[in-house]
Amino acid sequence: MAIGKAVTEFLLKVVWPWFVKHVWPIVQDFILGLVKDGLRKLSDIFMTATQTRMQARAEQAEAMASEAEQVGNASQSAEEREKQAAIAQVWRQVAEQFRRENEDLRQQFADLTETQERELTDEVLGSEPRLDTSGTGLTVQIGSTKGAVPELPMPKDSAS
Repeated sequence: MAIGKAVTEFLLKVVWPWFVKHVWPIVQDFILGLVKDGLRKLSDIFMTATQTRMQARAEQAEAMASEAEQVGNASQSAEEREKQAAIAQVWRQVAEQFRRENEDLRQQFADLTETQERELTDEVLGSEPRLDTSGTGLTVQIGSTKGAVPELPMPKDSAS
């Protein structure tokens, strides 16, 4: 087991600090790329679905306004024309409200996405793997995640 212990000590003293200094930043960049891409995709999917729904509601309100106008224009009574014009005006206000809500929602979600991206970036960049050799086995901790490192697989005849 002397070779195994020597290899482990070499890894802890030489390879681990080298890994943390030179390889870990590349791993962080990779993780950040995945997180940002996933967040953007999720944001795009959500916004497309929401905007489609809100746009459909606005278009439906516009259609109701047009229908009320047509009914009013076809009416023989001045009273009915005024009533339908008022109904059309209300539907146009509803359509405009849907458009404003859609834009507000889009901006809120864009702000939320940007905030989450910034917070996740800070969390990833602020985390560095720490090696704990104080217990019976090795453990690595990255942020709040901690895991045991298995022993190196040594060939059966390595003692010779």
